[in-house]
Amino acid sequence: PVVVDGELPVVAADGELPVVVDGELAMGVDGELPVVVDGELPVAVDGKLLMVVDGELPVVFDGEFPVVDGVLPVVADVELPVVVDGELPVGVNGELPVVVDDEL
Repeated sequence: PVVVDGELPVVAADGELPVVVDGELAMGVDGELPVVVDGELPVAVDGKLLMVVDGELPVVFDGEFPVVDGVLPVVADVELPVVVDGELPVGVNGELPVVVDDEL
């Protein structure tokens, strides 16, 4: 098994070892190990992994803006529009509106 800082990683489902990135253990979702892109781990929302584009989290995931406990993930320098129910919401002063539970 892989040893990180003298600690044995927790064995994931199906006896597979979790991925280790920069000395940190990658958490799996539903027993699946997350994909590692450029050393970055994707964020899981509602048990689904967000895609990572050039190390940045995309704003659109299955046409919905991901919400974690009512808090939107901060995505810097990403020019993808926010899509809610197939509609492009209008921002205020160039800022994207806050989306909670698919409501503007």
